[in-house]
Amino acid sequence: CALPILLTVFFISNLSPIAHKIKLVDQPNNRKNHQGNIPLIGGISIALSFTISILTLNMSLSDFRALLAAFLLMIIVGLLDDFNEISPRSRILAQIIAALFMTCWGNILLTHLGHLFSFHADFSLGNWAFPVTILLIIALINAVNMLDGLDGLAGASTLISLLSLFIVAYYSHAYAEMQLIAILAACIVSFLYFNFPLGNLKSRLIFLGDAGSTSLGLMLAWFGIQLSQLPNTLLQPGYLPWFFLLPIFDLTTVTLRRIFIKHTSPFIADREHIHHMLEKMRVSTRVITYLLTAIAALSNLLALIMIYFQIPALFSLIGFIILFFTYFYYASNFWHNKKLV
Repeated sequence: CALPILLTVFFISNLSPIAHKIKLVDQPNNRKNHQGNIPLIGGISIALSFTISILTLNMSLSDFRALLAAFLLMIIVGLLDDFNEISPRSRILAQIIAALFMTCWGNILLTHLGHLFSFHADFSLGNWAFPVTILLIIALINAVNMLDGLDGLAGASTLISLLSLFIVAYYSHAYAEMQLIAILAACIVSFLYFNFPLGNLKSRLIFLGDAGSTSLGLMLAWFGIQLSQLPNTLLQPGYLPWFFLLPIFDLTTVTLRRIFIKHTSPFIADREHIHHMLEKMRVSTRVITYLLTAIAALSNLLALIMIYFQIPALFSLIGFIILFFTYFYYASNFWHNKKLV
């Protein structure tokens, strides 16, 4: 994994001055509290490093053509959005096309939900497999994008999920997927040197940008769905939400609140994400990143433990739903009380 690490450092170091010249930077505003203009080159650096690194693998990439096409689309649209914000409709359209690449071309479909109601028979989605898969892909793309609001948070949580999926791929004998996941994880490790809040980060800080956050969300969707549908996989779909607990909780809570409580469009940005709630509690931004990263690690560890001990997938899913509604209840009460003050 030395090559993707070195390549990511190389691209970040050389693209940063170019980003300032062409104004591919994030400027502070009423929703962004950082100081100065920060280069939005994390995503493109990871994409270049990942692409070059996988070309050195001694294996065929034909099974991953749809993934690479969808990945490239997310990078291009994300870069356009980073340069000059595009409309939510255009972003969703691009995400639908990427999801169609994955499902129709790449055959990535959530066809069954595992042994939810029986130890011997899979619960099949039947005709619902296609729309459910499309919805899940788009949801995870936007979930990681929404989580990218603090230094290091989206990158670290994605890295943790990838490491868990790497373990699943290894024990499921999915060696091709395992190699791609390892390379992508190595790229993110290198990126986090420039983004995770340790030491004097200001002197080297860069951001993922929409190109990075949306493409990483797409990658998680591909590997998560694919590994859950393999014939001899350890990963039943009922365990899968625990690997993405943080982005799922944040996206679903914010979306439900916007639609049913605030009666606004789910695409209108606000400051009611999970990290904003902790900021209102006067927790420092660094501590918030460490805390949420720890929660992501804990949820992934719990998923791996449930897989190891073969806890029934139905119990796993019920536990996740109960935990989500508990969080949603307290988050909604928190913002309601804040508005009364």
